[in-house]
Amino acid sequence: MIKYISQTNMEEFKDKRIILRLDFNVPIKEGKITSDFRIQKSKKTLDFLKESGAKVIIISHIKNIEGSTLYPVYDFLKKEYKISFVEDIYDGESIGRAIRENNFILIENLRNWEGEKNNDIEFSQYIASLGEIYINDAFSVSHREHASIVGVPSILPSYAGFQIENEIASLNKVSKPEHPFSFILGGAKFETKIPLIEKYGKGADLLYIGGAIANDVYKSRGYEIGKSLVGDIDIKEYISGVDITVPEKVIVRGDDVRKTDIHSLESNEMILDADPEALKD
Repeated sequence: MIKYISQTNMEEFKDKRIILRLDFNVPIKEGKITSDFRIQKSKKTLDFLKESGAKVIIISHIKNIEGSTLYPVYDFLKKEYKISFVEDIYDGESIGRAIRENNFILIENLRNWEGEKNNDIEFSQYIASLGEIYINDAFSVSHREHASIVGVPSILPSYAGFQIENEIASLNKVSKPEHPFSFILGGAKFETKIPLIEKYGKGADLLYIGGAIANDVYKSRGYEIGKSLVGDIDIKEYISGVDITVPEKVIVRGDDVRKTDIHSLESNEMILDADPEALKD
């Protein structure tokens, strides 16, 4: 059973060293964060721990076109929180000094160390040794079998933050939706969406598929998809008997970018997105 920090007394965290897993994988351009949405979603948990008097070691990952450093996130957070930035997770001296001087420290991108994605037990044990309590509030990566997601909480007493609590509450609302209901599905990697189609799509009054996974549907129907992104699996068995609606009008790129009917794609073109006009159909 998940334990939420909202169900605890703040006194439980006072003066405790907290390992806090957040999702700060934000877009960055010219060294500046272009969307702080994920940071803002984390603030309720950050503010709770600040008020509780905890000492918080924030761990996260980041990957964007300008590199893989969380320094711009630190630069953003320091305007509101007493926080330090530590580049090397194995620099115990700097971590110790920073945690004595501040409410928060932010460790550099976890994925700089192979032990994170490999869910290495020694890496998990080392991270756990830095704290006394683990809190996960990184909902968007909680399906990953990474050290910071499954390794550390297997060692330390563990809680979930406010964002995860809210996301789970929202998911519970749609687990048994009332009819009529529409299910809209997008993204890439059709194989990862199969459980959703089986759970919700087959019972929906309307299943609308967009994004890159719509390309797999076009392909299964024999349409020309040119150089569009598609998955590696044959999806026919998974959508057999399922009534799927996909955009009939799309934006494509070939010799130039144009809007076209899905039936009129050229072999040298790539589907970029649905034409906004498709939403009116």
